[in-house]
Amino acid sequence: MEGVDHDNLHKFYYNLVGSELFWDNTSLVGKEQLLTYEQHIVSHTLKINEKRSRPIVWKYYQWLTLLFIEIYLDRYFNDREGLLFDLNEFVDRFNRH
Repeated sequence: MEGVDHDNLHKFYYNLVGSELFWDNTSLVGKEQLLTYEQHIVSHTLKINEKRSRPIVWKYYQWLTLLFIEIYLDRYFNDREGLLFDLNEFVDRFNRH
């Protein structure tokens, strides 16, 4: 499962995109946006690996963390008000339970 394929995309990416999360249009992150995030992760990884004698190969939990960071930073810099609204809405729902 680790590593990238011939298209230079992580195998984790294909497993996530092929999962049941994307069978309908209810996901907040679409397949196209997920591909953009994956391309960012790959480009940063390639840049880091340029000067390493032993290249980085992400574990699934590391890759998921990188994906979370990509999503968060995208929302933070491009939709700060929406991110704040969604976080406050989550806190309200959480506190009701």
